[in-house]
Amino acid sequence: MASLQVHDVMGDGEMTVLVVRCLRGTAEVGHRLVSLRREDGSQVPLDVEIVGISTIAGDSQVLGSGEAGRVRVQAGQLVAGLRRATIETTPPGRARPSTAEAARTARLQPSGESTWSASAAADTTHPSAATDPWQAPAPAETGPRPPGGTWQPLVQTRGGVVGLSVGPALPMGRWGIGFRLPLVVPMAAVSLLLGFLVGVVQVIGWFAALLTGKLPQGVARFLAGCLAFTARITAYQWLLTGRYPPFAFDVPDHPVQVQVAAGQLSRVKVFFRGLLALPVSVLVIVLTYGWVLMSVPLWAYALIRGRLPDAAQEAGTAALRFLVRTNAYLLLLTDTYPGGLWGDRPPPGAMLGVDLRGTHPLSPTQAAGQLVLSRTARRVVTGLLPLGLVGLVAVVAADYATLGSHLTANPAPSIELAHARLTQQIQVFQGGLSGCQRATDPLVCLQGAATTLAEQFDSFDATLSSLRLPQSAAPAGRAVQADAEQMSAQLHGAARVGTVSAYVETLRSPAVAQAGQAFDSDYAALLRSLGTGG
Repeated sequence: MASLQVHDVMGDGEMTVLVVRCLRGTAEVGHRLVSLRREDGSQVPLDVEIVGISTIAGDSQVLGSGEAGRVRVQAGQLVAGLRRATIETTPPGRARPSTAEAARTARLQPSGESTWSASAAADTTHPSAATDPWQAPAPAETGPRPPGGTWQPLVQTRGGVVGLSVGPALPMGRWGIGFRLPLVVPMAAVSLLLGFLVGVVQVIGWFAALLTGKLPQGVARFLAGCLAFTARITAYQWLLTGRYPPFAFDVPDHPVQVQVAAGQLSRVKVFFRGLLALPVSVLVIVLTYGWVLMSVPLWAYALIRGRLPDAAQEAGTAALRFLVRTNAYLLLLTDTYPGGLWGDRPPPGAMLGVDLRGTHPLSPTQAAGQLVLSRTARRVVTGLLPLGLVGLVAVVAADYATLGSHLTANPAPSIELAHARLTQQIQVFQGGLSGCQRATDPLVCLQGAATTLAEQFDSFDATLSSLRLPQSAAPAGRAVQADAEQMSAQLHGAARVGTVSAYVETLRSPAVAQAGQAFDSDYAALLRSLGTGG
């Protein structure tokens, strides 16, 4: 027996498909829908058989407590008036509940729920809920929680793998879809501020893990809470959920839940964590760019239909889970290397609730912890990689073009760099004169040094010619260019003389001294003009 809350209804007159969340109990193919409670509290008797069940993992025969999926029934007349209603089921052959019993059930069932929670621990703390769906739920917890209360961001997971659960593609408000980016801004600002604190705590945790082989409990709980907080923000931004992320770590009823099992760590892996995480970090960046580019058509689709396509919902969940696992690995919350980008392969019999490798039934946690993607969803994930790579290359190219335009708009750095090279060559020229005197052929050595320095002046002149100087600096630029050309001509002339004495006489001539002084003076004036008019 089970209680199902309906979120959406689709039908064609002969078949009805209900998008539901199982509040308690277990619904199976062959069970019958026996009563319907609408939002206004009215009860309607039913007698309709469930002919098919599918979850986000694929076709199934069972819908367990806390799970969401689609239930198919052969009753087209159920299309009207079912949204946000609660339906009771019963196994074949069991009598329909009496009117008094149905009324009692209506009082016990929660009303007005609009979110779907896929927490790994959903309804597992009350074993009686799976066997007695008519039992009243435990009273809600009130007042402040004591330390170590019900919020457990650090839970048992399979082999230390970080888990992420996101509800199926349920209807969302179109106003929230249309203004999704402005709505995300406040949460993104909080996440940015929280990131600075996470960085400090991460450094503390790194040293502690390097010394003790594990994170301190308080550090692990804080980082796990931040991980879940940012996961809810990202899921909302990616249109994976319509539930606005609260300003809190403790949100047990939110559709997006993160399961982390912080335990013993390898000190070697801790020391080299940044290097080890580099490949998956690059992959996360590519995935993120791919989803950003795909989000434009997905946003338009969601604005029209009120929800994402199922394949996009699954692919987005897989990409977000990989992102969360990578962040958890970087934060030292796990030693398990991130994986599962294309989903999981469930154990044999998982859809039937039985592990065929042994004799034990699968627990709800084992069943809910799997993310099995459809073929279409896997293709979407694969398509995100080349799409994201194209986006990343485009962003890098745009940044390079922006940097180039900035340098063109502000030519001072390029001019100073060219002048630094020229100054270095002048120092080499002056230091090499004494060395040429001890050379086998001093004249050839001196001529080569003069030619090299002349070519450096030509290079400086070419750099000035390639830059677009501001109008206020243009006269000073032309004067420096003329001085550089004059110095180059004098040096080329010295390189063509036939004797060492003629070489020395050329370089010591008043023309060379005046050209050098003019170059220095005009260069200083050029820098001043760039500083005031650039």
